[in-house]
Amino acid sequence: PVRGELVGMAGSHEQPLPKLIVGQEAPDFAFESLDGRRVQLSTYRGHPVVVYFWASWCGSCNEMAPALRGFYDRFHPQGLEILAISFDRERQPMVDFVTEHAEPWPIAFSGLGFFENPIGRLFGVSVAGSCYLIDQNGKFAGAYADLDKLAHDLPALLLTGTARSGEPATMDTERQDR
Repeated sequence: PVRGELVGMAGSHEQPLPKLIVGQEAPDFAFESLDGRRVQLSTYRGHPVVVYFWASWCGSCNEMAPALRGFYDRFHPQGLEILAISFDRERQPMVDFVTEHAEPWPIAFSGLGFFENPIGRLFGVSVAGSCYLIDQNGKFAGAYADLDKLAHDLPALLLTGTARSGEPATMDTERQDR
């Protein structure tokens, strides 16, 4: 692998994870949500979408859950949608977490963790508790581990409808310019 490139284990061989670029088309995906609905990212065009990667065993995800619900309640009336991708391997702890935190958005569960999860691989996710913002046009707008930063950036996206372009995708907490 190239230096600085994220690499995950997929069976017995290593494959580089993709690098998302702000302003480029977000990878499309589909899943069956816990309530049996077919959910596809591209059908949410016209709405900003947060793709949230999480797990019930993730301590920061547990701490983040009430804030994420507050974030959703604040911005959903303005069109924001959340699609959650669980990295849990066991269904029951995931269902208990969703019930405890009353999460109303569609949730994907495959029983596959991090580098095995096909949606996680599409986005190059390396940590649970990550939010990937997709603009109204289906363009990647940024990666966030900090909901306060996401809440700060989202109103501008709601006004303009488009992502800035050309910025490399890095988690907000790793960025030196923020």
